[in-house]
Amino acid sequence: MAQWRKNETKRCYTYTFVGEALDALQLFAQNEGLLFALESAHAAAAALTIAKTMKANEVVVVNMSGRGDKDLFISAPVFRADQWKLFLQNELARLETGTDVHDMKMQMGEEA
Repeated sequence: MAQWRKNETKRCYTYTFVGEALDALQLFAQNEGLLFALESAHAAAAALTIAKTMKANEVVVVNMSGRGDKDLFISAPVFRADQWKLFLQNELARLETGTDVHDMKMQMGEEA
């Protein structure tokens, strides 16, 4: 993450680990309803670390991009491993039987 300060020309580059990015992703998803891409989650993790060193009247701005749903196969097993495994098992069973996912009667537990 690159950091620029108003009226300064120096830059600060930092890094975060995947675990920190996943923690930031979960924090923003639970508290703000934001599900951004894992790449942006690294910036969020760095911003959270930088914010801890800032004064109360200072502001940090992070540009979030991407869609977190594209990273679902990375984040879901971390956040809800059991539910993710059950979902995948159900999807596999549906695919093996050729059941149409759009069949609302099947989704509602009704017989066709």
